[in-house]
Amino acid sequence: MLLALSGLAILTWFAVAYWTIRPGRVVPVAEAGFWVPALLLTTFFHLPSAFAVIRTSGTALIEQGLSSSNLLTIAVVAVSAAFLLWTLVCYDRLLELFGDRILFPFHLTIGIAIVSTLWAIVPAYTFYRAVELGIMFILVVLTLDRRNFAEAFINLHVLLLGVWLVISAPEIASSLSKGVVFSSAKHNLIPLLSLSLLWFVIVVPRTTAYRFAVGLLAIAAFVAAGSAATVATIPLFVFGSMIAANSIWVRGAGVLLTVGYFAVFIFLLVGLAQFPDLVDIIAAALQKPPAELLNATGRNELWPLFIEASHNRSFGAGFASERFLQLLVDFTAVQERLGQKEIFFNSAHNMVIGSWLATGWLGLATIAICLASAFREALRLDTPSRQFIIPLILALMANGMTVQGIFGEFNLHTVTWAALLVMIRVRLRARSGTRSRTQSARAKPGVNAASSSGRRRQHA
Repeated sequence: MLLALSGLAILTWFAVAYWTIRPGRVVPVAEAGFWVPALLLTTFFHLPSAFAVIRTSGTALIEQGLSSSNLLTIAVVAVSAAFLLWTLVCYDRLLELFGDRILFPFHLTIGIAIVSTLWAIVPAYTFYRAVELGIMFILVVLTLDRRNFAEAFINLHVLLLGVWLVISAPEIASSLSKGVVFSSAKHNLIPLLSLSLLWFVIVVPRTTAYRFAVGLLAIAAFVAAGSAATVATIPLFVFGSMIAANSIWVRGAGVLLTVGYFAVFIFLLVGLAQFPDLVDIIAAALQKPPAELLNATGRNELWPLFIEASHNRSFGAGFASERFLQLLVDFTAVQERLGQKEIFFNSAHNMVIGSWLATGWLGLATIAICLASAFREALRLDTPSRQFIIPLILALMANGMTVQGIFGEFNLHTVTWAALLVMIRVRLRARSGTRSRTQSARAKPGVNAASSSGRRRQHA
């Protein structure tokens, strides 16, 4: 009861504070350079992974120090920060982005993540990860924030997916030789990035002359990365398109189907074992062991541990604290419960549980505000834009139930989230510009008529 009352007080205070400081305008499009930030993002995601060191303990980072992969990541983030500073010096108007109405909710999320350093269980790690999130998120915004959003969006996604396919080619070839096609180079986050690119060229078709080639690239990356959770989100693209429709009846049906989908999704996530025949069908289709699906790849054992770790922490244990689970629970008891000596989780594999552990009630509040704000702004757009954005927001929510999601450390899902926010910005600015030009054109005949009347009176 005390936890619920304190939560209600925190959420009420947060809501009042948010609506007090929330900016009211969409600032002009940035129109910064594309290739430098795009290459920095590609390097961030793909270069350090080539030197990754397998960790068998969450505290290994503290005990063993930084690996070469960690150092490369820090170096890329430092170069990205230097680029952002240089860009801000050259184009000081870019500072307006921090007061943009569309981006503000996620900027607030980043600010809370940085502030959580004050009570974090490992302050240095929390501070770095929060700053990294802020730097790389702004880098994505600068990459895509331009009037020709479509070209930038496609180029960035083709670059990220193309480089990943090249790097993963040996693993894909090895899996194909064994008869494994789906998930031949397993990656939990690539599939949704692939779907977003494929969905974009479907919904907004006249944006590239290479639509077919781009679609094939997206499909190849989706199949190779092979995430069962992302496959399960495909119906949401239909339901989300219904919500984006102009007809109120179709919208209502889309909302009902979406609610029903999430109810079934959550039920199967925790109760799939009750349907063994369905498990066998899904396992055969996705080329996965039935035991892996039944246990949700260990998530059913994992989530209770993170909920236990957040006990009596109304403000969480600090941003990105999931990695240090053994510092928050009786780790010996966890080892006995799971029957494993070496246990390492780099995330909670659930954005709600992860946010709750990281920043407590504030984390839950930012999730609600970010998603609600994005939905609200998306509904103001033209039909094709709504049909692209709303399904992807729903897909991010569904994926966030089984993977890290958009409210943890910077990842590929954060790129998708940033792209959606930027598209909302660009479309709203374009619409306001069109409206102002229309109003100006309507005003001119009146002005001309008045001036002509004045001239006639003078001649009279």
